[in-house]
Amino acid sequence: MIYKSVYTEKKRSWIYFLITALVFICFNASDISAKSKAVSRTFSSKSMRSMARAYMSHGYYSKAQPLAERALKLAVQSSASDKELSMCLGDLSYIYTNQGQLEDAEEKCKLSIKLQEKVYGVNDYYVAYSLRNLCSIYRLQGRFQNAKETLRRSLTIMYKHYPANDRIFASFYVELAKVSASVGDVRQGEKYFSKALDMVVMNYGSENLYTANVMADVAEFYVANGNYEKAEPLAKKAQAVQERIYGANHHFVAPTWLTQAAIYQSKGQSRKAEEFISRAITTVERTGNIAAIIKLSQQAANIQNTKELAFAGARGTVN
Repeated sequence: MIYKSVYTEKKRSWIYFLITALVFICFNASDISAKSKAVSRTFSSKSMRSMARAYMSHGYYSKAQPLAERALKLAVQSSASDKELSMCLGDLSYIYTNQGQLEDAEEKCKLSIKLQEKVYGVNDYYVAYSLRNLCSIYRLQGRFQNAKETLRRSLTIMYKHYPANDRIFASFYVELAKVSASVGDVRQGEKYFSKALDMVVMNYGSENLYTANVMADVAEFYVANGNYEKAEPLAKKAQAVQERIYGANHHFVAPTWLTQAAIYQSKGQSRKAEEFISRAITTVERTGNIAAIIKLSQQAANIQNTKELAFAGARGTVN
């Protein structure tokens, strides 16, 4: 997906969403007596899941959640395949994670992994990706030892399928960097972030959305560790690419705006920082994602309460 034009993908995702919705409505409005009830329900499960994914792809998790929950319910009622159930559970886990419902996310993710292991085998890369998602949940819960062990297992599986320098590992290295930083290992965090960023720039180019998102993660990491000088060019580049592709007022850019706010606050430019904070809060509020709004508001408060710092001069900065 990241190999194609992002503009094309955005158009296709919305077209796909509309087509799926139309098919779903037509299907349920028709009296198809030749179809069994179980097949009908299975089809509805897949339709609901597709509709939920359309919302997920644009970050509207509150709208995706009821559709994904309905998809899982229909899959269970129709005795759908383990593959279909695992996908329903995985999607719901992802939504719950982004909604801040971490206990529910963990439960659904573990169930999805069990079914994937049954369908594909314990060493399949689908299992590895789900384990990486479980690692993210553990990290957000503050269960860092569980996160490290789960990610180690995930990487062990991936190394069976791909060479260590394959670009597919970039997202795994980002997660590894976040886990390292969370436990206070800043040096390791920087090492893995740099590795991931070098990998995506080399393979996708600096104007790619995926590259921009990784840049934003690295910039946020540097800000968190007081190195505003390294953070600034990355944040500016990430913002330019994200706004060009997502749009100038899309909530997916909000984390980068907050990073920019922190950088300007560190330089004593409070008015500029407030502009970015206001922009971020306004766009995220439109989504109705309560967990995201609370988290962003807390981050904004932390930035606003930060005293002026000498640019890249704070102690403990990452070099």
